[in-house]
Amino acid sequence: MLTKIFTPLTLIGTIALVVIFNHLTGFELHSFTFFFIIPIGALLVGAAAASGLFLGLLKDNKPVTKQHYILGLILGVVAFYGIYYVDYKTTYVTENKEISYTFEGDPISYYEIDGEQITFSKFLKLSNGGSQFYFRGRPIGEEVDPGETANSFFFYLNVVAAALAGAVVGLTIVGDKKYCQKCKKYNKEKELFKFEVEKYEEVVNKLVNSIEKPSALKEIISTYGMKKDAKVTAFAQVDLDYCPTCDDAKMHIKVLKLDGDNFQEVGKFRQTIPVSQVVVFAFTG
Repeated sequence: MLTKIFTPLTLIGTIALVVIFNHLTGFELHSFTFFFIIPIGALLVGAAAASGLFLGLLKDNKPVTKQHYILGLILGVVAFYGIYYVDYKTTYVTENKEISYTFEGDPISYYEIDGEQITFSKFLKLSNGGSQFYFRGRPIGEEVDPGETANSFFFYLNVVAAALAGAVVGLTIVGDKKYCQKCKKYNKEKELFKFEVEKYEEVVNKLVNSIEKPSALKEIISTYGMKKDAKVTAFAQVDLDYCPTCDDAKMHIKVLKLDGDNFQEVGKFRQTIPVSQVVVFAFTG
């Protein structure tokens, strides 16, 4: 149910917010590029437009399939073109031949570009450079043409970026969350504690003996748990991964190492230990 609400809501909301921002600031957020090549704006548009789809699936406890990622691609493209279309429908020209976004004057579709009426496709071309407005045979503004090939390249680069972001945002939102096929629900996660990486083997051995003993696990946490403000370059972490309905539950023991400003997991050290439901109840009930 929430998927059907969130999906159109984030798509329409993304288009509306970007158009309003562009009109108020004069800055085209959706086509912003970093270092003239990284399409930051298009990536943000695609991710925002498709986020509702994956958030809805997560809240509805529906598994994400290949078709959903394809839909995410489509939503990214629709949002990117949608921004131009809404921009086209809300662009007017005043009597003083100035562009207006307050519905004053005549719609841009009444005007000509290169001797032809400005249709949406013509507006797209104009928005990406290389043409000039005309009103009743008289030019409006100055013509700027950085090159049709370059314009087309950057436009379709943005389209591809918006599409990819629409799919990849699903991996960000859903991530590696496990899905319980038996209960038709996503597993929940809870961080239990962190401890010094130097005691990794010692703690792991003790954890193996605590899979059915909440009291033993609490003692381990009390004995080996790190202080929250501890300054380290690496640490181990124990997370509880469990289905909220059935007895499918595990402990993941991870090692995280400082990489730049963030801690990244060292995958080869991860260990997974099945635990009983009594442990889950003790720490989540």
